[in-house]
Amino acid sequence: MAKAEREPRVLDLEHDRIQCPLCGRWMKIPMFDLHYGRCLDIAYLVSVAKKRGEEFTREDLENCKQEVIDKLLAKYPPKGIESVDSLWKKQ
Repeated sequence: MAKAEREPRVLDLEHDRIQCPLCGRWMKIPMFDLHYGRCLDIAYLVSVAKKRGEEFTREDLENCKQEVIDKLLAKYPPKGIESVDSLWKKQ
C-alpha cells in the first residue's frame, strides 16, 4: 500500500520559527536576517579577541548596543573587508 501523499505546508511567518545555527536561539522567521548578521559579527569578534588574548565573551557582546559592535568591527575588520578596501584605494 502506497503512503498517502501530503500537501506541502505553507510557512506562517508570524508563528513559524527558525533556529540560528550559530547560537541556537529560536526566533520568528522575519527576525532571522537581522539576528544572523549580528550573530555572525559577534562570532567573528569573539574569535579575534581569543587570538589577541583579549577578555570579552559572546555574552558580553550580546548585551552590547549595535554601536559598540560596529566600533569593534571597525577596529578589527575581517580580512575580506581589508582586501576589498585596499582594492578601492588603489583605483
